[in-house]
Amino acid sequence: MYLFLKKSRYVILLLIVTLALFWEILLHPNYVIWSPVSDAIAQVSYWNYFRYKSFNEFNQFPLWNPYTLSGYPFVSNNIFLFYPFNIPFIFINTFTLMTLIYILHSFIGGLFLYLYLKKLGLNSFSSFISSVTYILSLRLAYFVWAGNMGHITAAILPILFYFTELYCEKKHKFYLILITIVLTLQFLGEHIQYFIYTLIVFFIYYLFRIFTEKESIIKFLKDALLVILIFALLSSIQLLPFIEYSKFVSRYEGLDYKSASHISFPPYYIITLLLPDFFGSYLNGSYWGVYGYWMIGTYIGILPLIFASLSLFKKNKYTIFFTILAIFLIIFAMGSYTPFFFLFYKFIPLFNLFRNPVRMLVFFNFSIIILSGFGLDYFLFQINKKRLRATIKWIFLLFILSVISLIIIYFMKDNILNFGEKLLREKVSKSVVQLNTFDYYTNKLKLAYNEILIGLLFFSIVTLFSTKIYYLKYKKINLNLIKMLIFIIIFLDLGLYSMKFIQVKDPSLVFEKNKVIAKPDEFIYFE
Repeated sequence: MYLFLKKSRYVILLLIVTLALFWEILLHPNYVIWSPVSDAIAQVSYWNYFRYKSFNEFNQFPLWNPYTLSGYPFVSNNIFLFYPFNIPFIFINTFTLMTLIYILHSFIGGLFLYLYLKKLGLNSFSSFISSVTYILSLRLAYFVWAGNMGHITAAILPILFYFTELYCEKKHKFYLILITIVLTLQFLGEHIQYFIYTLIVFFIYYLFRIFTEKESIIKFLKDALLVILIFALLSSIQLLPFIEYSKFVSRYEGLDYKSASHISFPPYYIITLLLPDFFGSYLNGSYWGVYGYWMIGTYIGILPLIFASLSLFKKNKYTIFFTILAIFLIIFAMGSYTPFFFLFYKFIPLFNLFRNPVRMLVFFNFSIIILSGFGLDYFLFQINKKRLRATIKWIFLLFILSVISLIIIYFMKDNILNFGEKLLREKVSKSVVQLNTFDYYTNKLKLAYNEILIGLLFFSIVTLFSTKIYYLKYKKINLNLIKMLIFIIIFLDLGLYSMKFIQVKDPSLVFEKNKVIAKPDEFIYFE
């Protein structure tokens, strides 16, 4: 028993971290994951209820939805009808199952990232910390907060990378079949745009591994053909109706460039990698940035970001690849802010059908988190004293700069608020929709100012403790103590921040009975 616990301790800790992230759900298992913009409430819950009602009351599989507009083919609309994790919704009508799906995907994604990084040669602790960062990352928390049931499937991306490594190592077709099964699952359960983006990232990685293994192009083409064939067979139950239905949707002829690049990642939003609430927060109504708050978040914590920068010194084929990939993905996510996305829109099929290039940030975060694992591995076992001293100096410089910025912003409060009010008046004057009173928004200015102030204070504290960790390493203090401090800082920094977005609410308060559209004792969506 002791040996089992010792070998699986990091897996158990990953599960504990996942459950800690969703602690509020565990305390209220019958509550619904709630936010004011939740697709799970506004959309997915109705689909699940319709699926359950059709099967249990009318004894038929829900192939057609007559309740939206004049009706549409339910099976063709990529609504995850055949995704294995969603099949229980046919028999069970409860929010508990929906929350369980979020928890399972977060844990499975973290678990396979741990296995993948171990396969790449990282030590157990470095692999564990990267997996913790992945589970707690703001990007996945936003999926939950926004109720994106069709987006959370992107969390299991590490499975594809893990099976690819196994295939390259063992050269057995069995792992190629496993890769195809995972791709099929992602198609069945994922938002179609995320699935296409997954294919692109996976295809790039697979090409990289084929060339580094010095395999022939003929072998690559044979493998690709096998994957396509098996995928077409496994996914045909959803793929064929989807292809047929796609001819009748408004986007079939493509979107104009402005619509396709609708939500792009502004280059100046790079600052949110350090200060996630620099542009305010939806949680208190202080957000003043560009539209798409729940898509733009890129925060993975201060310490993992510092480790990711160290990966530049651990030069191997993987760090080079994921560095280049991360650069490619962030530039792509910038959409209309660079000419790069236009090339994809103009010359590569399918890219004129999707909006919001910012969705590529999921894969950017994934790449940076992998680099943080390599950087941590380098920090723990390979870094020399000269580089350690240099790193301590620049982290401490970050601390000094953040403290100076904090002092300046604190004493220039009136000037900053006056400037914010000037921007606000300009924005309100150009608005074409009904807004709240001007005083309502000026009160929010103070909240936005406080978010910047608190963010800088927190950044200063984390960088100070990060300096301490590097100093302990420099002095060769107990390595286990250093590991424990790394975990605690990341959990307190990233974990507590992401937890704020996992909110729950009593379903009876969310789905209130409405006398206008409901008969007595009806209109109860979940039991």
